[in-house]
Amino acid sequence: MKYILAPLLFINCWVSIAQDFNNYEPIMCAGPLPKDFTDRTSDKVLKDIEKNTDKTENHIEAKSKNNFILKSNYMLDELLMSGRVLFGDPVSEYVNTVADKLLKDEPKLRKELRFYCIKSNITNAFSTNQGMIFVTLGLIAQLENEAQLAQVLSHEIVHYTKKHVINTFLESSKISKGNGKYKYSSYDDNIIKLSNYSKTLEFEADSLGFFRLKNAGYAIQEALSVFDVLQFSYLPFDERPFQYDFFETETVKIPEAFRLDTILPIRFEDDYDDSKSTHPNIRKRRDQIIRLIENEKGGQLFIQKEELFHKIQTICRFEGVRLNTKNAAYVKSIYNAQLLLADYPNSIFLKKNILKALYGISKYKNQEKYYMITNDYDEYEGEISAAYYFFEKLSSEQVTSITLEKINAFYLEHNKNKRSQQQIASLIDDLVDDDFKFENYHERIIADTLTVKETTPKVDTTTTKRSGKYAKLRAKKEQQEQEEKIVKSEDLTQEFHLQYLYNAPNVKELNKWFEVAKVAKEKRDAIADSIDQLTYYQKRTAERKAAKIYDKVAYKNANIKTNKIVFVDPDYFIVDERKGQKLENAEEKRYDFYQQVDMVAHKAGIEYEILSPKVFNANDTDKYNDLARMNDWVGEKMMHEDFKEEWNIIPSESEYVSYLKDEYNTDIFLYTGILQYKEKRKNVGSVLTTTILFYPLLPYGIYYAATPINYTYYYNLFYDISEDKKLLDKVKVLKVKSSQGVINSSMYDMLTQIKK
Repeated sequence: MKYILAPLLFINCWVSIAQDFNNYEPIMCAGPLPKDFTDRTSDKVLKDIEKNTDKTENHIEAKSKNNFILKSNYMLDELLMSGRVLFGDPVSEYVNTVADKLLKDEPKLRKELRFYCIKSNITNAFSTNQGMIFVTLGLIAQLENEAQLAQVLSHEIVHYTKKHVINTFLESSKISKGNGKYKYSSYDDNIIKLSNYSKTLEFEADSLGFFRLKNAGYAIQEALSVFDVLQFSYLPFDERPFQYDFFETETVKIPEAFRLDTILPIRFEDDYDDSKSTHPNIRKRRDQIIRLIENEKGGQLFIQKEELFHKIQTICRFEGVRLNTKNAAYVKSIYNAQLLLADYPNSIFLKKNILKALYGISKYKNQEKYYMITNDYDEYEGEISAAYYFFEKLSSEQVTSITLEKINAFYLEHNKNKRSQQQIASLIDDLVDDDFKFENYHERIIADTLTVKETTPKVDTTTTKRSGKYAKLRAKKEQQEQEEKIVKSEDLTQEFHLQYLYNAPNVKELNKWFEVAKVAKEKRDAIADSIDQLTYYQKRTAERKAAKIYDKVAYKNANIKTNKIVFVDPDYFIVDERKGQKLENAEEKRYDFYQQVDMVAHKAGIEYEILSPKVFNANDTDKYNDLARMNDWVGEKMMHEDFKEEWNIIPSESEYVSYLKDEYNTDIFLYTGILQYKEKRKNVGSVLTTTILFYPLLPYGIYYAATPINYTYYYNLFYDISEDKKLLDKVKVLKVKSSQGVINSSMYDMLTQIKK
């Protein structure tokens, strides 16, 4: 059940959190790896079914419940193994100490519940039937105090104790099947009945959660104020004007044309139509809490130190900036970073994230794909609407000029830090390598105007005291000159970005990058021209020849040279078109697959390691953190590749995986897996009819109808973390049933090709 609010951290001796916000490093998990991450899913399912067995249920209800338990456990394990779940870190520890206070008189229940945080900017919290309660970092970033967090956790604890999650599923199942009281209801009626059922559970969680909050000694008024967090969670964590001056220099000012005149208003509606929603609207939820509070007061906003809460909140907000950049929410990342820079003006982390976000905007603008990562500015409310307007109005050349100037300035300021210098230089190198028309930018500068004026010259239309012919001609000439100045000023407004490059602190260095990019572009153009000169027949012949030899030279062309590979969470899927995905069988095959990797790698003479929670033990938390960072990096790369066109963009997470090369003594990380797919036969009826008519062929017809077509898909995605790129994306399709022999042969061929 979703609530939408957040948590924070604590350890008595940890009054001063070991986090330097000026040199912030992303949080990671700590302590032993919980059993929730390492136990087999099938074992969890069996325990869960035993725990939830009810002898009073009929067969249909029991089957539906067991199906829910099976699927929900496998879905949860996908989340736990993704690397997005935090444990043992400052934020999660704080959440757990608040839970301790809420459950201080219920030791048995406290032992059942486990509290984790999720690296997500969504403002949300939810509980599971298995006793896990998750709170997002985005939720915590929006909270104002510890008592609000306590109300959120209290709400989710009620969902668990009252079995709301599984009961909602069972009720939904009855509706979809038209069982019981839903048998003669229409589809729309059923939706309304289910939404009313869910609303009842939400009201129950709110009210019972309120009493738990009160009993723990927290300020009961916060059970009401928490709905403000819920209502405005879509806005940034603060409302301050967008800082245009961040993008200005001594010689360049942002013209008025790029500044939003009127900030778009914030909607304050809380009594919206909730007739088909699973949650009651906020007005109704507020009214219930108001009736419970009446005139009561008392309790504390903070039972732990207030300073501790604010440090945890700041960690979540810093993480939010990183997550926004990683998820291509670049404008939001820049705006939130500006908010934090007001309190941490020397933060290297925040400044670098702004540069990464500017780089991302530039890349998408240059590829004419900016619309894919943002909406129109008028779809945003509040002060952040000015930021969206600003970047929407900038052209690709304008935003790239700003980006190059800012990156170049940072590069010069931090040239003593080799790591930062290398990362930032790669962004400059990549931008100037794009197909821009910057080569002659210095020639496009208007020499007598190094600063674009924001005010437009006014035309003086008044006549002189003399009224003769020549006086009128002189007045007309003056008016024409003024009009020319207006045109000139408007031209400068559109060309203001060139001043960034003309006045860059190290313009000579930028010129070198441009010259290198120019030579590379000329070579690409020459190759393209030579291809264009081929006849249609020559082009088709070349394409067929390339396709024919691809399989033989793919690994060679990818230039994968290594004696060691890190297999990242090898996966196994079994899908039957007739029955759907087979979860339990797939898990067993996955463990078999791990053993095959071990056997085949040894035979091929390749060193290897497997990064997967299913082979980790309690002491492998560092490896879990490595897995999390690899998944973040690869996930970001794949997000940009979803647009199906070949274009390069450097992930913002690249700096956080560079250490893995030394950690594992290899550059090559491999995402691999097997999809075993059964496809049902087509035209079964006509085949059977035909074979019945021709009786001798009937056995063939029966065999055809009874046996599916088997496919085995063996995929391999090779990544080089040093080169920051995907080396090879290869899927081998075999029209046979998956077997150890088939997999072993394919894997051995792949590994020996790499070693050769």
